[in-house]
Amino acid sequence: AVKAGDGAKAQQISKEGALALFSRGYADSGAEMAMQLVEVYSSQDVSLDYETSIAAIIEIDRAMAGSTLPDGEPPVVERVRFLKAALSWSADVNEIGAYTLGDPRIHALLGASSWAAGDDVDVGVKHQVLGEVPDELAAALMNSGCGALKRDGLACRAVLQFLAVENLRDAVSFLATFRSLVETDSRYTLFSALIIETCQHDAAAEFQELTQTWAGLIERDPANKTAIRIVGQKFFGIQPPQDMMSAMLSMLAPPASS
Repeated sequence: AVKAGDGAKAQQISKEGALALFSRGYADSGAEMAMQLVEVYSSQDVSLDYETSIAAIIEIDRAMAGSTLPDGEPPVVERVRFLKAALSWSADVNEIGAYTLGDPRIHALLGASSWAAGDDVDVGVKHQVLGEVPDELAAALMNSGCGALKRDGLACRAVLQFLAVENLRDAVSFLATFRSLVETDSRYTLFSALIIETCQHDAAAEFQELTQTWAGLIERDPANKTAIRIVGQKFFGIQPPQDMMSAMLSMLAPPASS
């Protein structure tokens, strides 16, 4: 345990130690030191500060991403583990007006590292949505190796998740970028465009009609079925069943660090 008075010193030692180890090629030891920094942040309730605490997380992640393990491989698993822990800390110490699901910049890094680690594509989508990086997410989907049907389905999920957290701006930006990268529109992208349009124009009746007309497509993905109900509540005041709200919050919640 770190004593209260030693917090700042422990932060400095952990950060500088991790960076030094990465620069000398000791990625495994550097990753452990990086985890120690997050433990200090958590035990001392260190606040979110883009010039200090968050900047240190970003600097360490950059150093870790550029390092290699003794077998010559990048420390992708260690990087994901570190960022999950950092994200959990950032969610726990949120203050009034802060992001209760975790800091967006850490979400963005975790999304990118999840793709690199070969994690389930759902994980990368979720974190890049919450990381507010629509263009990066569009590019990641195009490079995911998924078939066109699954890729477009994930794009639809991303649009609905952006909307579910009331981020209409990035929903619009993401879909525009994604559509510019694919050869033709699919039912998923057309549906996504129509849903965005109803949200832009406060068209509750049209929204309800769309959800009925496109019910077959929506219900192919349980996550979309949940998200569409949250979109209806956020934009049009259509109250979803309480179990749907709980499911959505659970789906977007930061991962438990391990």
